[in-house]
Amino acid sequence: MLNLVSDSSCDLISGELNSPYARLTVAPMCLHVGGQDYLDTPELDIPALLSKLAHHRSSSACPSPAAYAEAFEQGEETVCVTISSQLSGSYNAAMAARDLVLAEHPEKKIFVLDSRATSGAMILLLRKAAELVEQGLPFEDLCAELQVCQKNTRLCFTLEHFDNLVNNGRMPPLAGTLLQTLGIRIVAEATAEGTIRVAKKARGEAHTARAIAQLMSDAKDCTGSHVIITHCQNPAGAERLRSVIEAQTAELNQPNPEKEALQHELADVQRKAKNLLSALENGTAGAMLTNRLAELEQRADTLSYQLSSLESEPKFPVFSKEEVLYLLEQFLIAPSEKTKAYRRRLIDTFVSKIEVSNTELTIYFNIAEEDCGKMKKTPQSNQPEGCSTEKQMVRVARIELTAS
Repeated sequence: MLNLVSDSSCDLISGELNSPYARLTVAPMCLHVGGQDYLDTPELDIPALLSKLAHHRSSSACPSPAAYAEAFEQGEETVCVTISSQLSGSYNAAMAARDLVLAEHPEKKIFVLDSRATSGAMILLLRKAAELVEQGLPFEDLCAELQVCQKNTRLCFTLEHFDNLVNNGRMPPLAGTLLQTLGIRIVAEATAEGTIRVAKKARGEAHTARAIAQLMSDAKDCTGSHVIITHCQNPAGAERLRSVIEAQTAELNQPNPEKEALQHELADVQRKAKNLLSALENGTAGAMLTNRLAELEQRADTLSYQLSSLESEPKFPVFSKEEVLYLLEQFLIAPSEKTKAYRRRLIDTFVSKIEVSNTELTIYFNIAEEDCGKMKKTPQSNQPEGCSTEKQMVRVARIELTAS
C-alpha cells in the first residue's frame, strides 16, 4: 500500500483518498492570528477564523519535521506532496524528515515532491499517485510520472477580500479599500518556479469567473483534463466558475466547418505537392510540373496563414441566460430600499468612469452602442468618436459645464 502524505494546504483531510492501494495522512499547518494558534484540522472553525483574520495580523507555520517523520514511518513506500517551497518551509521540513527516517530505516522508500503550487494542484498530484499505484506502476516509475504531471499542472486563484493582505502589510490600506469598494478582484497564478504572480484583474464575480476560465484556456488545452475547484466559504462562486468552465469547454469543442474545410484542403494540397516533389527528385517531371509545385507551395502557405488567423481570432465573452438574470436580480428591490448604497451599486455597474474638466463632464457607460458592435473588427483609427474596443465597448455622454 502506498503511503501518501501532504500538508494541510492540500485542502484534504486524512483518510480522504484511502483505497486498497493507498492511504493519505495530512500533517496540519498552524495559523497564528491575534495572539492565538489555530491548528489546520477538520475541527477548525472556519467562519470564526475568517472573522478574526479580518481584524488581526496573521502568520503561518508549516508542519514540523517530527510530524512528517511520524507520517513517513507508517509505510514502506511513501510519496509526500507539499505546498510550493517558494511559499512555505513545508518542503524543507519534509526533506529533513525524510533524511531522519531513512537514517533509521534505510530499506524504506520516500519521495518528496514540491508541487510548486498549493490546494487543487496538490489534490490532482495526490490523486494521480493513487491512480498510478492502482495500475501497478513500480515506485520509481510512479515518482517519475508524478514529476511530469507536476510540470503540466496549472494553478490560478482569486481574492474577493484583501483584509488579510492589508493587515499583514502586503498591500497598502488605501489600495485594499479602493479594490474592495470598486468590487475589483485579483486573479493570480502560480509560476513554473512556484511563485505567485498577478495575471488579471476583474470586476465582479461573473467577470472574474470568465477571467479564470480564459486564463486556463490560454495556459493549455484543457480538453479532457481534470479540474479541481476549491473555495473558502463560497460554494455559489465555485458553482458559477464550474458553469463558466463547462460552457467554455463546450464552445471550444463545437465543430468549426470553416476550419475543417481549410484543414482538408491544406492536407490535399500538401499531398499533391509531396507527389510532385518525389517526381522531380526522380527526374521524371518537366518545367510545367515545377511551376505547378511552386503554385501548390504558395497555396499551402496561404491556407496555413488562414488557419492560424482563424485560430487566433479573439473570442468575445458570451453572457449566459443565468448570468444576465443574476445581474438584473441585483436591482429588483422595493422603492423604499433605494438607498445611497443602492445608487452607488447602479453607478458601479453601469458607469465605467467619469472625467471632469473646467468645461465639461464626461461619463463613460458600460453599455455598447449598436454602431460599436458593428465596428469591433474595424481599425481603431476608423471608429467613430465615443466608441472604444480596447477592453470593453462603452457609450460616452458629454455634458458642457457653464457658469450660472
